[in-house]
Amino acid sequence: MENIENNFEKEITREQVKELLEFIERKWDDLIYNSRGGAQEIGNDPDEILYLPNDYVVPNKERFSTMFYWDSYFIIQGLKTEGNRRELIKGIVDNCLYEVEKYSKVLNANKARWATRSQLPYLALMIKDVYPRTNIAGVKVISGKTKQDCLVKFSKDKKWLEQAFKTAKKEYNEYWMNRFHLTPTGLSRFYDESGNKAIGDYKKTHTYKSRAEASWDMSPRFDDEDIHDLLPVDLNCNLYQYENDFEKFAEILGKREEAARWRKKAVKRKGKINKMMWDEKDGLFFDYNFKIGKRKKIKSLASYQTMFVGLADGKQAEALKSNLKLFQTKGGLAACDRDYGCSDRQWNYPIIWAPLQYIAAKGLERYGYIKEAERVKKNFIALVCENWRKTGKIWEKYNGKTEETEAPFDRYPNQSGFGWTNAVMEAFIKEIYKI
Repeated sequence: MENIENNFEKEITREQVKELLEFIERKWDDLIYNSRGGAQEIGNDPDEILYLPNDYVVPNKERFSTMFYWDSYFIIQGLKTEGNRRELIKGIVDNCLYEVEKYSKVLNANKARWATRSQLPYLALMIKDVYPRTNIAGVKVISGKTKQDCLVKFSKDKKWLEQAFKTAKKEYNEYWMNRFHLTPTGLSRFYDESGNKAIGDYKKTHTYKSRAEASWDMSPRFDDEDIHDLLPVDLNCNLYQYENDFEKFAEILGKREEAARWRKKAVKRKGKINKMMWDEKDGLFFDYNFKIGKRKKIKSLASYQTMFVGLADGKQAEALKSNLKLFQTKGGLAACDRDYGCSDRQWNYPIIWAPLQYIAAKGLERYGYIKEAERVKKNFIALVCENWRKTGKIWEKYNGKTEETEAPFDRYPNQSGFGWTNAVMEAFIKEIYKI
């Protein structure tokens, strides 16, 4: 942890920010790909691209030129700030739904080597990004359209929601709550179901592939070969989000009894997360090793997933807000509070990642900590803007100590492009600067 107060904040001019935003908006079209000519089945070529029915946005054109699951959620958060991207957003979500119907999960990415696992689940939230947040009584009349036109469109959207809800439940039940992922505690873990089986010449250990499903690949959270023994706080928070969203979807579709069942599931999961993962002394949530009955004391921004999904109570949220200083570096919030060692652990101190800034900022906003959320946003905007002005590029991750793009613990060279950084920046800039 840097010796920096939590009120640290950088300054940047509106003109600099406007130039960067224009760059980001132009960049999207370069990152729109499709794989309509891809393979319909997973074969033995690890580099084979798998079929998806619609266009999608890739992280970059070099190393990561496929559709990644959790990247897509954050990419959508930027795209939805633009008025002309609705069909692209819906296509991305429909691609995820297609994967669930075909593979019983949203794939880590649509390449054979990555198709044996998933990533942190965000499908329920993605469905909410597509489905209009209204009801029939409150259907909004779009400019230039009649009330009847809007009612017809709403009816079609409701049919889409019904099918999307059915498919999301399939992902929840057949993947995240199946015999591999569900533990005797009632909470879920990460688990690559292919075991040690290789695809072609792509050979990785079972624990390595399961750590990749954790999405923080790699991180001190999942060192010690204990990935299959851990109940991750962020995974179970997201499943709590699913249960709450499923309650709402069921209510919209007139399924009151089902809605009540999902409400009970959410309450039950919340209780388990609080009992196993909340540490009153540290004021943080931790991943829980259910085999030895202990919290794994790696302090990380995963704790703030509880605020993002609304699981933390007021007292917990206050403690989490106060503990932001643990993760503060010159460049923003690092993934962990300190360097826990081990090579290739890029989700570690002092690395700054766009999705974690987004989760933290939105969680703070949800609990009314507006000034703290603005600091997170402004610091990240300044960091990315400064490096863009130096390099002409936007990067996957940043070094919080040096405020540059050279990152220690890299498994691969830092990548430019970059989908989720572009998206989080676009969302933050428009929220802060009202451009």
